[in-house]
Amino acid sequence: MGVFLKGNEVKKPAQRIDLLPVFAQARGFLTSSRLLVANVFLNPNAALRFSNNTGIILFFFVIDMKIYTSPFQEVHYYAPLRIVEVIWQEESYRMTDEEYQTEMHNYLSAIEAHQPLGALPDTTHLRFTIHPDLQTWMNEQIFPKFILLGLQAAAFLVSKDIFAQISIEQTMEEAEGSFFKTRYFDQRAEALAWLEEALLPEKC
Repeated sequence: MGVFLKGNEVKKPAQRIDLLPVFAQARGFLTSSRLLVANVFLNPNAALRFSNNTGIILFFFVIDMKIYTSPFQEVHYYAPLRIVEVIWQEESYRMTDEEYQTEMHNYLSAIEAHQPLGALPDTTHLRFTIHPDLQTWMNEQIFPKFILLGLQAAAFLVSKDIFAQISIEQTMEEAEGSFFKTRYFDQRAEALAWLEEALLPEKC
């Protein structure tokens, strides 16, 4: 869990990535105003800087954990944002159906202990087409487990491969896939901004 600290300065990490607003959770420290992510530092134990509309600057620590890697995909978990990011690799063009199934099982095993609320599948370089039989398999074997883990929303970065992208959308249109919110984006920052909204608690 991240630790909140008040202050105006933070040591600069070696690498900085600027993002649009991202929903952040922290037990025992929630403000009524919307938190705005100013900078996200995706280094281990790096600091995230927030500013809310009261002018208070807040910091908490985000840990970028690489929880799975293979020639086909890389999986990161960002705590305490409770977002998992899977980055598909160019090598996915040579995946067999059996390897795809193995990758999905390994992905599930990797995120099981963390129970993310949101997913950011980066399929930009995915070059594998999910054919109808695999789409059915996904809905029977994978999506129910996503739901049991508590996954609420997925923001996809669109594949450059049109056939891969169509097959992704067809898979997500199946009944089980519709149990959580899904959108498609060209820009990572827009995807993260949408995840913020999708993960906000329902208003009474």
